[in-house]
Amino acid sequence: MDMDRLTIFADNMVPHVLRTDGLVTYSDSLQKRIETGVFIESGSAEEVELRAVAIHVVELMVQALRADGQKITAVNIDHILWHRGYEPAIYAQPSHKTLSVWY
Repeated sequence: MDMDRLTIFADNMVPHVLRTDGLVTYSDSLQKRIETGVFIESGSAEEVELRAVAIHVVELMVQALRADGQKITAVNIDHILWHRGYEPAIYAQPSHKTLSVWY
């Protein structure tokens, strides 16, 4: 299998890091629900959109970095973002909560 054909693992950490880095923004109502710890229903339009947008943003990052001559995959970026999510300043911020068997 070619690793460059895989995309990210669309769990809850990557969208969280992208949001804290300012690469994605949420509606005020969704942002408030996340900040107050309200669960986002698994499979709901909002939850699917959170994960789909994360995939899209990372794919755009891959395209930009490859255009700059870097050999990188979405999986590489996923690992970088996932590990960054455990940095104290990022980890301390609220992330979306979803009960799911998928992540």
